[in-house]
Amino acid sequence: MSESPDRWSNYEVVSSGCWEWRGYADPNGYARIYDPERPQGQRVQWAHRAFYERHVGPIPAGMEIDHTCCNTICVNPAHLEPVTRPEHIRRTFMRLGIDDKHARAAELRMLRMTYAEIADVLGYRGRNGAADAVKSAISKGLAVPDVLPTSPGLTESERQDIRDLHKFGIPQIELAAWYRVDSSHISRICKRSREAA
Repeated sequence: MSESPDRWSNYEVVSSGCWEWRGYADPNGYARIYDPERPQGQRVQWAHRAFYERHVGPIPAGMEIDHTCCNTICVNPAHLEPVTRPEHIRRTFMRLGIDDKHARAAELRMLRMTYAEIADVLGYRGRNGAADAVKSAISKGLAVPDVLPTSPGLTESERQDIRDLHKFGIPQIELAAWYRVDSSHISRICKRSREAA
């Protein structure tokens, strides 16, 4: 039985400078590599991550690897950049067309992300830009409004907790993140508390 080719040379350099993987690629077009030197249960991994670690070094904690060349089977370390997850998602969506970006905004809203979070991920200017993108997706028939969540409702007990926590000095942005609502909603709750005083 002939020995399989060296896994670290199983690519072809193309005119773009990409090192195109010639081994297995999953249905989404991402290369996989088998590395028997890794611990059992971790031997199959993303080829681009393996090549980055082999040629550059460890991937910083909490970071993902972005293909700056947009070629998902490329394993050239010069085309790979560690980025945060929101930045990775933002870059991916930026490479898509505008209709796709609007549809993605609606999909993220369906996952109960706030408009501020959607704006951060997709690179919109503030929550209003994200809300407009979702409205655009609805008007184009890319999203069904009935399945999109409305702003999460807060109980009176939660509203009182928010007022109390804010009086203790907890910033509104932190309260918004904890209660998974937009900062403007927290601001209105706190403002009503001041007006009642």
